[in-house]
Amino acid sequence: MSDEVLARLGSASRCCLQCADILLLEAHTLARASWQLCSAFANFPGCLVVAVRHESGQWALLAARGHAPHVVRPVFGGRINWQTLGEHARETHRKAVTS
Repeated sequence: MSDEVLARLGSASRCCLQCADILLLEAHTLARASWQLCSAFANFPGCLVVAVRHESGQWALLAARGHAPHVVRPVFGGRINWQTLGEHARETHRKAVTS
């Protein structure tokens, strides 16, 4: 069982967002997703991982604080939903904590 706190912007209270280890967001372009990564790390200093999902699930951009972001794409014909994004974000968190 994992102990990290995961919160989704737009669904969680400001208090939950401030305490979150992982933030989940949504964007319609990769440029906007990149901006949201930087903004989230600046506005939520306790957050270690930010994951931004394309609004239709075509891709996701994930980053751990202080590391370069990486793009995740779904399997052919699939979509990245919120649950899948959370799984990728938790894996990114695990790697950041253990490295």
